[in-house]
Amino acid sequence: MKKILLICFFTVFATTFSKTQKIISVDYSYILDNYYKTKSFNKTLHILKNNLEKKYNISFNDKNEQSENKEKALEIYKNTKNKFIAELNQDIEIATVFTGFSENYNFILDKNAILYGKQKDISQNILDFLNNVYFHEFTIKDTKNINTDFFIM
Repeated sequence: MKKILLICFFTVFATTFSKTQKIISVDYSYILDNYYKTKSFNKTLHILKNNLEKKYNISFNDKNEQSENKEKALEIYKNTKNKFIAELNQDIEIATVFTGFSENYNFILDKNAILYGKQKDISQNILDFLNNVYFHEFTIKDTKNINTDFFIM
């Protein structure tokens, strides 16, 4: 059954491409590594780790240490990290879909999924889009804070 499904998939996949259609690839790891929001989240996680170590008087690096405080701190850290990862994945997915829709691409595949063939890599376009949105959003939030602080005074 699996063989039949694979044969059908590759047949449909091969026949849908004509000379005008191109395979578009995205390097997910490149986008994730260079996205400013990832760098910001990494700094936040580092600060959170240091604060949790001070608050609970523990060390994340000490593997022999087992206590309730360490378990609580690890739980908080893991939950925060998972929320950040989910948000980053959602941002990258939305930017990829938006780019594909706006440029009328039929297929966008992860760069690791393509073994051979000519493809256009749009990772830099998506990264530029994400960083522009991130800085624009960051500037708007800062402006709102400055305006509200100004009016409170």
